[in-house]
Amino acid sequence: SRQQTADSRQQTADRRVRQGAERTSPEAGRERRREQFSSGMKVQHAISEALGDVGAMLDMVVCKLRELGIDMAELYPDHVCYRCSSLEEYQQVCCMLSANGALLVESMIGGRPISTFLLHYAIVYGDWCIRCVEVPCPKEGRAYKSGWEHVEFVVCEDGDARGNELLLAWKEKYPDVSWDLRALGKEVNPDVSLQVSTDCSCKFHQCPLDRVIEEERKHNLFEPVPPDYFSQRS
Repeated sequence: SRQQTADSRQQTADRRVRQGAERTSPEAGRERRREQFSSGMKVQHAISEALGDVGAMLDMVVCKLRELGIDMAELYPDHVCYRCSSLEEYQQVCCMLSANGALLVESMIGGRPISTFLLHYAIVYGDWCIRCVEVPCPKEGRAYKSGWEHVEFVVCEDGDARGNELLLAWKEKYPDVSWDLRALGKEVNPDVSLQVSTDCSCKFHQCPLDRVIEEERKHNLFEPVPPDYFSQRS
């Protein structure tokens, strides 16, 4: 309708005005991004509908970050992780994600396959756009609860997958936070993390996951899944 067209044009004009203001005043842009987050934001996405509301996990993460005084305006979430309780569920979730995105890699990490998908349409939560979903296959002999397990943030724009200098510099901004540092010594894309609830956490690293995967594929650094891995476990 004409009214919808006019509304759309006005929204586009308003967005351009905001973007122009952010270019001339970065702090104004950061403040606007801080205001984007409010509790109970429903995520409208096929993935969220199929696997459960990812917005509920992100709500808890936002509350935790606010509680700790961590500046969300400087964070860029690059992926969310969904835990599967069984091999069958892992295969079903991967099949569903293949219909809604492209498989970037399925490789062996920690003795079991982990798949990462680049979604056709990003998960939008406030001012965050999350393009990747990570799905670990459950380790044999371990019990897992199905559901959204973590969101991971990039803390800088030009971080490298090797080393942790930029991550350490960011972490030092928050000396009173009790970080989990167990993954800080990883050779590739180390991270620090926070437990948000018994079922979910948030992690922080210095290089986007899709860029790490691109480099690993380019240099053939990932470990492929053995051809008989799934048939031996079925």
